[in-house]
Amino acid sequence: MKKIVLHCFFLYLLKAQVDYNHPEFNWHTIETEHFQVHYHDETEMTAREASTVAEEIYPHIVSFYDYEPK
Repeated sequence: MKKIVLHCFFLYLLKAQVDYNHPEFNWHTIETEHFQVHYHDETEMTAREASTVAEEIYPHIVSFYDYEPK
């Protein structure tokens, strides 16, 4: 019984990974100096705001942690 439950759990995880990208949406990407923000048509305004905020706080986070990613 334990094997059946584990098998079903792993099958569920595989199915979840396939559905992750929602291919029915029309996807776009905003590229900034440090980030790539992926969004679909109905979320463009939120994605633009997120990319602006991310770029504004980037230098503060980098200096706070004294670490700049490659």
